[in-house]
Amino acid sequence: MSSRKQKISPTTEKAFSQEDFRGISQRLAREDHTHGTPANPSDAHVAGEDPHTQYRLESEDHSHEASGVPGGQLDHGNAMVAASLQDDDHPQYIKHSLATAVSDFLVASGAGVLVKKTLAEVKTILSLGTAAYTAATDYVTHALATAANDFLVASGSGVFVKKTLAEVKTILGLGSAAYTDSGDYAIAAKGVTNGDSHDHVGGDGAQIDHGGLGGLGDDDHTQYVLVDNSRMSTGEYRHVGDLADDATFDLPAVTNGGMGLMVAGADEERAQFSIKSDGTVNLIMASANVVANADTDAMVCLGTSVASPCVIKNRLGGTKAILLQLWYN
Repeated sequence: MSSRKQKISPTTEKAFSQEDFRGISQRLAREDHTHGTPANPSDAHVAGEDPHTQYRLESEDHSHEASGVPGGQLDHGNAMVAASLQDDDHPQYIKHSLATAVSDFLVASGAGVLVKKTLAEVKTILSLGTAAYTAATDYVTHALATAANDFLVASGSGVFVKKTLAEVKTILGLGSAAYTDSGDYAIAAKGVTNGDSHDHVGGDGAQIDHGGLGGLGDDDHTQYVLVDNSRMSTGEYRHVGDLADDATFDLPAVTNGGMGLMVAGADEERAQFSIKSDGTVNLIMASANVVANADTDAMVCLGTSVASPCVIKNRLGGTKAILLQLWYN
């Protein structure tokens, strides 16, 4: 067989899954024979449920990135299922549906929590009870003032009206008087005992005579010792007066100690003494009929016993003038 015949090209094979065929030609290289082809691998690939696991199936649920290109391309209103946008998925917001009536309020029931309160409940919280808005005629408004120095003055019970400065001066009996420094006025004489008001400095004070004041017999000057010895300066005591037989008087309480002088009668009896806080009397110098811390007949007793306050007693048998001076602390 010639080589030319052997080089005749076989039938072109252009499809997958063709069977091999040996041919029927009488020539050595049958021009109609085929060699066969493998099965089409795409068929099984396409039939597979999820042949590319590195990709996401469009039919499956999935999350989205919060940033970057995927996140940046999401629009909340367009990306969500329309019906789901009405779900209460944002607890950080307060829903309009919380209001169920006109004049409902939002009031905190605690930190970070707002709850709805009715108008009545809010009034209770504000301690207003059943109070309601009252017509503006029951209130005085800022608009009532039309100029500087306007005043509100009652024109009767329950009614305020505006008064100008001039009108207020008229009400006060001031006429057209305006304030001027007090040095520009001469002080009119004022009575002392007739009830006129006055101060005690400047013109008023210069026209007041001390002897014309009331209450001159009152003990208003505690820096002085009273003539009747009813009040002595602190740390000093004096008794001057007659003392009947067996009568007594008390010395003031002594905190630490004291020193005293006593004269009875027309210099009949006398003594210089010291005294302790417990009432103990020590005679530094004394005449014959003076005794300390004892209740003895025919004696002047400087302390009838050791006791505080110390009791002075006349037992000389008759009334005697007693002068006693004590310095103590």
